[in-house]
Amino acid sequence: MNLEGAVQFLLQNASDKEGQITREDVEKAFHTKLACLPGGANAGPFAFHEGVVIMPHLQPLGQDDNADEKKEDLEISLDWREPVHGNGATAGPILNINIATPSHPPSLSRAEIQRRHGPLELSEVPRGRSLDEKTSFSRAEPWGRVSFGFTERDPDRLATITLATTKPPF
Repeated sequence: MNLEGAVQFLLQNASDKEGQITREDVEKAFHTKLACLPGGANAGPFAFHEGVVIMPHLQPLGQDDNADEKKEDLEISLDWREPVHGNGATAGPILNINIATPSHPPSLSRAEIQRRHGPLELSEVPRGRSLDEKTSFSRAEPWGRVSFGFTERDPDRLATITLATTKPPF
C-alpha cells in the first residue's frame, strides 16, 4: 500500500467506525508498530507514540503506476496522540503524517490536493518564524478534520497530513 492508499484506508475506517481511528488502524495501514514515547500513558490525558516508515519503491504521490518516472522511496514519520481513559481527555486521537521531501519531484501539489480532497478551507498560516512553518488546508468530516500542510520552504509540495477526531473513544 502506498501513502495515498494508507490515508484512504484510514479515512474510510473513520467513516465506518463512527469517527474512531485506532492505533491498530494506523499500524495496519503503514505496516509498522508505533513506539510509546517516554512517559507513555502517565504523561497526562494523552499517550504519545511515534514511528518511521520507509515506503520502498513508492511512486511519487499522484503519479500513475505505469509512468516512466523514477520511483522514489518516501520516509514517513508518524506521530500519534491518543486519549487515556480516566485522565480527563476531551478530544479524540490525532495522527500527524510527516512526509520527508524526496530528492526528486514530483509530489502531490496544492492544486492536486484540492482537486482530490476539496473543497478545502485555509486553516493554518505561517507566523514568519521559520521556513518549515506550514500553511494548512482542511476539510470537516462527520468524525473530525483532515488537513494537508505545505511548508513555506516548498509551498507546492505536500509536507503533512493530519487526521484529527473530535471525541475520545470511550
